[in-house]
Amino acid sequence: MAFRVKARRIPRRLSNDIKRPVRSFSIATGELLWASNQLHTAFAVVFAVLVSKDDPGIGFSIWHTVPSDSVQRQLLAAVADVKFKKNSKMHAHLTWAKEKADKLATIRNDAAHMSTAFRTDGSPWLLVANAVGNSPTRSRRLEGLSDLQRHFRTAKSDLVQLSGFVYALFFRIVTPAASHPWPKKPALRAV
Repeated sequence: MAFRVKARRIPRRLSNDIKRPVRSFSIATGELLWASNQLHTAFAVVFAVLVSKDDPGIGFSIWHTVPSDSVQRQLLAAVADVKFKKNSKMHAHLTWAKEKADKLATIRNDAAHMSTAFRTDGSPWLLVANAVGNSPTRSRRLEGLSDLQRHFRTAKSDLVQLSGFVYALFFRIVTPAASHPWPKKPALRAV
């Protein structure tokens, strides 16, 4: 008489072996994504007032019609090219911020889209980039990093500083006669 093998039940919770590294990694990547969104909000505000200081809603409408962060940054650069002289300090600062954001976007995209695996040769286990699940380009970029979480935390700090820098530029734009000093370019460490 044949007997039925009971189907294995797949758990909904993380096992104790992986819970801690997943949580730690998730916090690092989540904070990086949050900081990236903060920077893009700063860029959106600058774009909106450059398009129309009297009605920033026009700029926000254009900004939010574009589904790509990189294209939004290109739009901002194009408007800055029209609004400011190429040799002006504002143009130089906005261009610099946009270029740094472009480089940090690669790290942000790695954090958001990378496939991971567990390195189990130590305790606790570590999350590492999974060469099988990532594109060859992403795998090559990440394979030399000994600590992905530190890399993501450094990029998060850069994004926070860059966001503050862009907001300081915004205040210079909206109240140029006021006493808003020029912000100092932050020394970014991840790029």
